[in-house]
Amino acid sequence: MTIDNYKAIAVAINSLRYHPNLSDLEIQSYELALGEIRDHMTQQEAEKNEPLTRDELLTMNGKPVWCEDGNGNACWCLICVRHDKGCVFMDAVDNETGLWDGDYYGMTGDGKHGLHLLGWIAYRHPSKEAHNV
Repeated sequence: MTIDNYKAIAVAINSLRYHPNLSDLEIQSYELALGEIRDHMTQQEAEKNEPLTRDELLTMNGKPVWCEDGNGNACWCLICVRHDKGCVFMDAVDNETGLWDGDYYGMTGDGKHGLHLLGWIAYRHPSKEAHNV
């Protein structure tokens, strides 16, 4: 189910309030079911945890992300977006090793996660693999 499907169902359920043959209890049952669908969709979105795109990271200045690199390092970082002479730069910074250079974001290779040894990727929260370590 997509968010658009959910919105359409929500509108339909809201319109049931004006149906002359439905009781308040029946309407509440529909609303409860809609809440269950919303909770399920939220859980699915949280579990998805796809790698963030460069465009997503560019909107996350100062926000924390979970970073993993081609060497197997992983930690929380803050995204740093800066503008210089018409160019936009994006890096991640952690409190242990320092800078995760944005030029290497998503660089593929023979390292961990299919990344180049200098490459790295970012997630909204730790990956399932990170939880299993």
